[in-house]
Formats: sequence, structure tokens, C-alpha cells
Amino acid sequence: MSDPLLKQYEVLSVRGLHFGRLYWQSIAFHLVMLLAAAAVFRDLSGGALAAALILAGLVTLLMAFVVWRVWITEKKYEALLTAIEDALRTQGVSAIQTSPLSDRRGARFVICLAIGALGVALIAVGFSVLTMQAG
Repeated sequence: MSDPLLKQYEVLSVRGLHFGRLYWQSIAFHLVMLLAAAAVFRDLSGGALAAALILAGLVTLLMAFVVWRVWITEKKYEALLTAIEDALRTQGVSAIQTSPLSDRRGARFVICLAIGALGVALIAVGFSVLTMQAG
């Protein structure tokens, strides 16, 4: 019979990797959709362009929130794996290596901020197009 902690570690590792991949896949999908929308609606102008930009900005802000939540979930799995490593060490398994912890203000944090900033910028450009049309 295998150790339940080792089995749990294996399952949580796979789940953690899933959220790590989901983080980048969500971002890539969103950026591809933005590029596709820009190509399809490239001839828009005036109010329609402003509405499209504002909508794209709102959707991008939503995506920033989604990837931030996925990143937080990934960090929760990281903490669970660290706890299992500690539990195995207390059981006397000295060969367990400590997994490196991800940086709280690392690349994923900056990417979440950048996506949020892109959303705000799209909204701002949309409102500026709207005001330029009115003026």
C-alpha cells in the first residue's frame, strides 16, 4: 500500500500544474480573441469603434480578474504541497526536497497587472474616441 501523503502529493501536483497551464492558456486565448476582433472590426469608426473599445476593455479587465484568481488558486496548491513536504519530513523521510516557492511579486503578478492596465487603456481610448466624435 502506498503512503496516503505521497498519493495526495501526486494528485495535488497534477492539479497545481493544471492551474499553471490554465493561467497562460486563458491569457493566450484572450489575446487571440482581441486580435481576431480587431481584424474583424478593423473598419469601425466613431461611436461603434468607441463602443467596441470600451467593451474590449471591460472584457480585458474581467480576464485580468480571472487570471488573478487562477494564479491565487495555483498558489494555494503550492502551499498544500509545501505542507505535505513538511509532514513527510516530520515522518522521518529525509530525502524530501523543498519545492521552491513562487515569488509573490513575480512575473505572474506583473502579467495580471499588465492585463488590467490593458483593459483600462482600452476603455480610456474608447472614451477618448467618443469625446473626439462629440467635439
